[in-house]
This record gives sequence, structure tokens and C-alpha cells, in this order.
Amino acid sequence: MNELNDNPLMGMGERAGNLLYKNENGGVHSRWTHDAANPIDDGYPPGRNMYGFQPFYQYQSHTKNWIGVFNNNPYATDYIVTTPQHKGEDAVITTVTIGGAIEKYFFQGKKPDDLITKYVKLTGMPIMPPMWSFGW
Repeated sequence: MNELNDNPLMGMGERAGNLLYKNENGGVHSRWTHDAANPIDDGYPPGRNMYGFQPFYQYQSHTKNWIGVFNNNPYATDYIVTTPQHKGEDAVITTVTIGGAIEKYFFQGKKPDDLITKYVKLTGMPIMPPMWSFGW
């Protein structure tokens, strides 16, 4: 959590490092599914990531409402994160992508569960693969 306003920012896929993005001043977090030799995501360029890429993040705004953003773009993306520097500010997230259409969905709710419910309504629930697909 950010010490200035205790508003957590989380998401943007699988990462090795802190669950919450905190004390970021232009940290670069790259998201592209590949096998990185050193996947520790520390915010220093070039950004590092692991296999999972879920282009959804959520944070609690200074009004205490929760905001969720889904970037529907499969291309490699850098998220440049700046957490609040003063009380009453929200996080600033800039996305830089190498291609594709810009398609963003915004969700708002009183708690994180509200955002997940709206996200699942948009994207659908994952299916349970058949047992034979696991090799059993």
C-alpha cells in the first residue's frame, strides 16, 4: 500500500515481487508471456514478467471506491506506474503497447468483489478442461 494514502494497486498479471505496487515513481512493468531468465518485477526498465498475462488491474481511489481496468489487447504492453505523491491523488498508469486496437473497460464498485463480478460478466467464467487433457 502507498504510505501516503493507503490505497492499494494490484493486478496486471503474474509477477514475482510484491503483490501491491507501492512507492512507484514511473516504474516500468512489462507484460508479455515469455520465459524470462530473471522474472523479478522491480519496476526498473526493462520490465520483467512471468508466464501469466491478465491485462486487468484494480485500485482503491482516494474516494474509497474501487476502480478496475481491463485492457483487451493481446500485444506486449508496458505499464508505467506512478503511485500517489500527495494525499488525495490517485495512481497514474500509462500503457504503451506495440500494436493492436485500444479497447479498455472500466469498472467501479464499493469493494473488490464488485469489480470481479463485473469483469467475469464481461469475459465469462473459465471452463474446466476435461480430465483427458491433463494426460490422465
